[in-house]
Amino acid sequence: MSMTGSRDYSYPGFGSFNAATSDLQPGSSLKPFVYGKLFEGNNYGAGSIIPDTKEAFYGIFPNNFDKRFRGSIPIRSSLAESRNLPAMKAAKIAGMDNVIATLKTAGEKSIGCGAANECSDPFLAIGSGTVKLDQHTAAFASLANNGVSKPETFVLKIEKPNGEIVQQWKNSAGTPIFGDATRSQEISYILSDILSDDAARAPTFGKGRSYFNPKGVKAAVKTGSTDDSKDGWMMGYSPKLAVGVWVGRNDGKAMGGYTDSRTGPIFGDFMVNAHAQVMTKPQYGYVARQWY
Repeated sequence: MSMTGSRDYSYPGFGSFNAATSDLQPGSSLKPFVYGKLFEGNNYGAGSIIPDTKEAFYGIFPNNFDKRFRGSIPIRSSLAESRNLPAMKAAKIAGMDNVIATLKTAGEKSIGCGAANECSDPFLAIGSGTVKLDQHTAAFASLANNGVSKPETFVLKIEKPNGEIVQQWKNSAGTPIFGDATRSQEISYILSDILSDDAARAPTFGKGRSYFNPKGVKAAVKTGSTDDSKDGWMMGYSPKLAVGVWVGRNDGKAMGGYTDSRTGPIFGDFMVNAHAQVMTKPQYGYVARQWY
């Protein structure tokens, strides 16, 4: 529908730099795919317990953003509240290299595995690697599309003045990202249900925030943030539209504070207006608060 890569193309210094196609650290926004892969090949579901407790990885003790541990909580709470330790433990069980393979199938063709290029590193589950915003959005579109990935495209049609069509996008069957089509649809539904569960995210994010609950739109939403809030993400979708938002400084300096206060209003306003003004048109057929 649209892509914006900077504040203004003509802005001095970095306006022509396209952040939407640049390598960026994803923070916690990879976590849905970690749990999706866990659900695919193991006996885990939204109600399964992976303890939010202290544990060392390569001699390092990672923490949660609030410096607290919640103990024995279900995956629904761990994902909705974006707890780090359960996600890293899930990555160990599922195999982070398997998660990376799934992300590539989902559209993350250029995903990076960090400075050491070690794709089995569980720290990737909490954002130590890199993604590109456009491909990251395509991966979330796979979740929106019942777990089926389709090739990313920026051009729908090229037509000459005389009406001759030079190039035109054609729909395809796509590729399931979690096993076969049936299993992929099941897992994507579970993830969508968790990511749209306002009560499940409430202990961390509060209840009823407008950007998690855009007016007239039921949306699945995942946040992401890196150390010192250098990068801020909000990824989300309805059954008709996937949207990705990244905020940060082009000089690489930290922003500080909670990034959802920056990404949230952008995401929420776009979701409201895009669905109300565009997706309700007959060719898209969106109905208010449509869900799976």
